[in-house]
Amino acid sequence: ALAYGGNPTTWADVMGKPAIDPRDHGAQGDGSHDDTAALQAVISAAPTADGIATIEIPDGHYIVTSTLTVKSDLVIRGLGNNVTIDFSTAAVAGDNLFEYVGASLSDVTIENLHLIGQGTDKGDGSASGVAVRFSADALTRITVRGCTFTNWRYGVLLGSTGVVDSPYVTGNRFVACPHTGVTMNASLNATITDNWVDSLRTGTGDEVSGVVGIWCSPLASGAHHENMLVQGNHVQNTYAEGINICGKHVSVVGNTVTGCNDGITVEPIFVTTGTAEDVKAFSVVSGNVVRDNTLGGITVRHDPINNTRSAGYVAVTGNVTSGNRDGIRIGLAGASTGVVSDVTVSGNVCSD
Repeated sequence: ALAYGGNPTTWADVMGKPAIDPRDHGAQGDGSHDDTAALQAVISAAPTADGIATIEIPDGHYIVTSTLTVKSDLVIRGLGNNVTIDFSTAAVAGDNLFEYVGASLSDVTIENLHLIGQGTDKGDGSASGVAVRFSADALTRITVRGCTFTNWRYGVLLGSTGVVDSPYVTGNRFVACPHTGVTMNASLNATITDNWVDSLRTGTGDEVSGVVGIWCSPLASGAHHENMLVQGNHVQNTYAEGINICGKHVSVVGNTVTGCNDGITVEPIFVTTGTAEDVKAFSVVSGNVVRDNTLGGITVRHDPINNTRSAGYVAVTGNVTSGNRDGIRIGLAGASTGVVSDVTVSGNVCSD
């Protein structure tokens, strides 16, 4: 059986500690006052020495003009249905909103917020113009849940040199993000579920649709994702892949991808060492609906950037594809290292 991570913060996690109201630190949330200093003050003052502290932001429109730096053991939660953090008038173009850059970060939750960015174009894909950017050698139990991301280069960008352990990204909406809605470097026990990603950018910036909806395919040699669940997401209107995953023990199940260049691309680790651990590596692509994409519906292939990897030990079963150029593609045409082995394709319905 495959095991998946998750980090659902509950009231039990913070029981016994009263939530912190940023209005007590001067935040106004009136849509005109600059609340940057007040919000940073409440984050910095949050008492995390003896466990998780919770900041609850009431309904309102909070103007923020520079980066808010977070710390471990912190929940930032919108309290109500209309909590907007507006970063559209940031003092520095391309700044990130919630950010941490350092050695380690753990037990952080961003929840139930509407985050508005500057409408940054894709540019060179650098880590700027990001709503939630956490970069560290060790990232553990990061949760982003129930948020709406509008007009960011990236919505959520996790990872640096180490492994992102047990990230949990669920129930979010990503609108008009010109590079990627959700992306992370090498991860362990990641859960990416029930997100809605629309990369169309009509009337925004250069109006070019976002590159990838959900991208967990790091470009560093030897990096990969392990024990990952990507389930129940709806992705549309990207100009590359809707979903792109590179790893082992990966389940891509029950997603809907439509109107992209490629639908779902899975680039699993190929067994090269023959060790017992690798021989047991297995991934599944199942129960997805992939339709009306320009090229492939579902593609299982080696990674064309890191040619030491190839596709293997994958079950592609029970999917529905329609209106794509190719329903299901195995391998990468013309690639000298495009080794494909032990891929089972069964029970799919393809009308392409």
